Amino acid sequence: MNVPFHQYSFDETEERALLEVFRSGWLTLGKKTAEFEQAFLSYKAHEGFAIGVGTCSFGLQLILHALQKKYGWIPSETEIIVPVNTFFATASAVIHRGMQPVFCDIDPTNLLIDIADAEKRITSRTKALIVVHVTGNMPDMNRLIDLCNKYNIVLIEDCAHAIESKYDSIPAGFWGMAGSFSFYPNKNITTGEGGMVTTQDEELAHYIRLLRNHGIDYSTYDRSRLHQQGGFRQYDIIDFGHKYAMTDLQASLGLAQLPKINAFYERRKEIITRYDEALFPLDFIERPIILTACQSGHHLYIIQLNIEKLNRSRDQVIQYLNAKGIQCSVHYKPLHLLTVFGKQWGQFPQAEQVYERTLSLPLFPKLTDEQVEWVINKFSELNSSL
Repeated sequence: MNVPFHQYSFDETEERALLEVFRSGWLTLGKKTAEFEQAFLSYKAHEGFAIGVGTCSFGLQLILHALQKKYGWIPSETEIIVPVNTFFATASAVIHRGMQPVFCDIDPTNLLIDIADAEKRITSRTKALIVVHVTGNMPDMNRLIDLCNKYNIVLIEDCAHAIESKYDSIPAGFWGMAGSFSFYPNKNITTGEGGMVTTQDEELAHYIRLLRNHGIDYSTYDRSRLHQQGGFRQYDIIDFGHKYAMTDLQASLGLAQLPKINAFYERRKEIITRYDEALFPLDFIERPIILTACQSGHHLYIIQLNIEKLNRSRDQVIQYLNAKGIQCSVHYKPLHLLTVFGKQWGQFPQAEQVYERTLSLPLFPKLTDEQVEWVINKFSELNSSL
């Protein structure tokens, strides 16, 4: 049996949505993007603003650019704290803005930011901290807010895994100054590529909207509508922006996917419950802790292996599962171990230890009960089969 790591869930709803855009005569940043922004904000059920962008990575860059303008940060003198257990884009967004990422370690019990370690790395140059909600799990957000207030730094949320996540009933993306979500094909809903920035700060939202489209003050879509009404307005460029906008093609997929999000979420929870029932009794695995105040987005099913009991490495386990037709992944190789960052970033022992033991099992709504049982059976046989 073949069990892929992920498959997105499309049907005729997404096909009809794309055809509607194809036939509308408008493909890029326009009506559908605005509709998806409003639908996403309604789903989050929180006051604020939602801005559609090309990717989550673009969203993080736009947040940093807008904050730089809002607070007058000098990029070369600005440090941003980033946990090492995250995808490269979290740190590269900082670098692309000419700022300096400062890495911090993680809490091995939940794979999230080690708040105490982050505090040790705050200096007079620190302007912001990016919290990453890995797997959709959220750390103690009240403690993080207190930390940021104590040092007068900005909290930014990397919400790539956290569309459904909440902490103390407040949705991810509305704890910090701004958050950035991902709709990449392996995320909980997908627009192919795509992202969404959320914020409660009206000034920041306005500026991000400008910056995502070259800094243009009056969009092509708005000018087109005005032209249809017999009017005309020449645009102006307010600042050096980017071409980071969402397209209506992406937005149409988001509008088709969003009504399915609760069903997708419930199916993933069913799979997680079955995994937990079968795998928890095994003495060679551990699962990340989810705080009671957190409603996790359950984006990934991550386990940590007791490689001493198995007497095998994580990579050997992955090779064994691959041979059984089960695709796995690893989240993540710590940032400071990536070649691009060189060797000057210091030591992060907790993240390194977690990395050597961590793997992610398949988790997506189209996963069948038969595939789930195949994963469980082959994983349960692991100790005797290696």
